[in-house]
Amino acid sequence: MDSPTPLYQNFRPPSLADLYGRQITYLRVSVTDRCNFRCTYCMPAEGVDPVARAALLSFEEYERVVRAFAAIGVRTVRITGGEPTVRRGIVELVQRVASVPGIAEVAMTTNAFTLDRLAQPLRAAGLTRLNVSLDSLRPAAFAELTRGEDVARVVAGLQAARAAGFTDVKLNAVVVRGVNDGDARALVLWAWEHGFVPRFIELMPMGEGERLVAAGKSVPNAEVRAGIADLIEVEPRGKTSGQGPAVYWRRRDHPEHQVGFIGAMS
Repeated sequence: MDSPTPLYQNFRPPSLADLYGRQITYLRVSVTDRCNFRCTYCMPAEGVDPVARAALLSFEEYERVVRAFAAIGVRTVRITGGEPTVRRGIVELVQRVASVPGIAEVAMTTNAFTLDRLAQPLRAAGLTRLNVSLDSLRPAAFAELTRGEDVARVVAGLQAARAAGFTDVKLNAVVVRGVNDGDARALVLWAWEHGFVPRFIELMPMGEGERLVAAGKSVPNAEVRAGIADLIEVEPRGKTSGQGPAVYWRRRDHPEHQVGFIGAMS
């Protein structure tokens, strides 16, 4: 008598798709709620009570989660926080995620404050892309938005990232009226010169941002674009991929350069 076919033999793992049938291949993983910055649009000056360390997933648990999602079609993992580089052992965690079968890209959103020493180890561990928060190149404006931090440390981190071989680096700037709303042109030209992709994000009424929005500090993307209209094409390029909310415009005289806008409010 033939043995029965095991029930699991015909099992096929489900795939992730939204209500429009689009396949979901992108997973964001928050590894800490701690941050070494106190940006005015994000966190109170005194900070917030962090989650107890014992409540965070272990590296082994993060790896299990990523393996489970990779089995149903996830191919890109973005590591976020808080500020992910303050998580002890972050290089090891990146290596664990990057080594999961099926994961093709590992990205990170960071303030770049410690990239001067971490860029090379993170690249070697398998990190492929970076999103760096950089609201202004002017030291005074940057210090006002971050409550005293030094923009030179972020620039040094970006330079280290380029030296480490990162070729996909996006710069995220939250625009706050009266602080950095006149800095878009300088930031865009500097980013293009150094091979980065600048992106502008509308201020959102979340956390400390709610107070700023109520005070009329939000700046719509259309206003930012108007300030650099002579630099970019009339029509947007659109999305460069299915990941992320940004819509991109090309540079007029160098179409390979682009600038992104995330219209969270408008």
